[in-house]
Amino acid sequence: MANKADDFQKLIDRIEKTNNTFHGILSRDPRQLVITPDFKSKIDSIIGRNERLLKKLMSKEFEIAVVGLEKAGKSTVSNALLGVNILPAKAERCTFVRTEIRAGIENRAEVEFYSPEEFNRNFASLLRELGYKDCTLSEFSWDDFREFWEGVEQKDPSKYREFTCTTVPDLEAMASNKGDILPYLGTGTRSFSKEEIRTSDFRKFITGFKAVGEDGYSVRGAFTYAVKGVTLRSKDIAADMKTAVVLDVPGIDSSSHPYREQIEKALGSADAIIFVTNVGCRPNLCDYQVRVLRKCEADCDGIMLSDKTIVFGNKLDMAGTRDNASKNMDVLKNEVTRCYQIARPDRVIFGSAAAYMMEEKLGMAVPAERADAIVRNTKLFNNGSTGIPELKKVLRDYYDNDRLGAIECRASGNEKQGRKILGEIMEKGKSSEVADAELLSEIKDALAKI
Repeated sequence: MANKADDFQKLIDRIEKTNNTFHGILSRDPRQLVITPDFKSKIDSIIGRNERLLKKLMSKEFEIAVVGLEKAGKSTVSNALLGVNILPAKAERCTFVRTEIRAGIENRAEVEFYSPEEFNRNFASLLRELGYKDCTLSEFSWDDFREFWEGVEQKDPSKYREFTCTTVPDLEAMASNKGDILPYLGTGTRSFSKEEIRTSDFRKFITGFKAVGEDGYSVRGAFTYAVKGVTLRSKDIAADMKTAVVLDVPGIDSSSHPYREQIEKALGSADAIIFVTNVGCRPNLCDYQVRVLRKCEADCDGIMLSDKTIVFGNKLDMAGTRDNASKNMDVLKNEVTRCYQIARPDRVIFGSAAAYMMEEKLGMAVPAERADAIVRNTKLFNNGSTGIPELKKVLRDYYDNDRLGAIECRASGNEKQGRKILGEIMEKGKSSEVADAELLSEIKDALAKI
């Protein structure tokens, strides 16, 4: 049997051959007489996806999306996996943008901002979703919208109930804090040094934090709405996670349009998904959780989400007693594996990411007595483990045994789509007055090779 190195090289050769074939075909029609701009755009998209697969194969990159409800502890799980206290992690909601964490030669961060065109396109889609007129944020009037929305409450109560606690508050936040958004649009990417990463000037782009109110609670601005994505690089990432790229995304109950897009994109592109849920207090899955993970039974490349999902029942220490913890774990495992078939039984792990951070002394700002209790209870309820070592083991097993098959599935999907596009070009070329016989012959040969 061929070893894994051989299998990886064969897949690399196969993808490179496909891309070389596409490049050759495109070079034969520089004036786009047969391969129209629309066809070229589709082929370029396939080439781009293949190049990303090649990068993953050659760098051994392992993309992991960490998803769950707000306040489930996603950021703490991400920190624990990587062995660094790099992401903001609090009891309140603190992740508002897609944040990518990867190893680097130094500790630094980049914040990429939307262009005005990208932002206003997203903003208009929010308004259309609610049935409101298209306009830019600069033109948007909250008073006019509020009057419109009061009318929706009378005319379409179901729409009013669906969006009044989700998208509408986003619009109000953007309208009330235009000064937090507009100056950043179109400014490209801003870099932050190791020292700056810990400052509020950087973290506001992840958490939205603006100030502390008179009641002691955080006052949030709208900085995060200007952000397309954040990349954090750390030289301190644990040795066994150096090739991992962890995607920390907003809570899946953050149901406004920009956040839904970020979550769905992460679910589709990731090699593996870690679904974080609070097994200590809420072992039953809610509609939001089930709907997101089962909405697209398969990702964009035909890979079943359940085949790449690992469930981490977090905050086990909060169960109170060993009996409660045992019951909660049974409830969650039954719902995940039998009721909704979100993941396999051997990919359901329990524990506490905070307990792991505290035990490993990774900078959790918690009083010593409270930290001791969290670690003690977690281990008491979970056979002496915080759960993070077991979670890492499942990830390693997935990486060693399933990752190649998943990438191969993506490559096959690209080939299938490529054959379809080439077939359409052939049909159009046959009836075209400017058809290039040699080009059509090459496309025919390519269809046999891909």
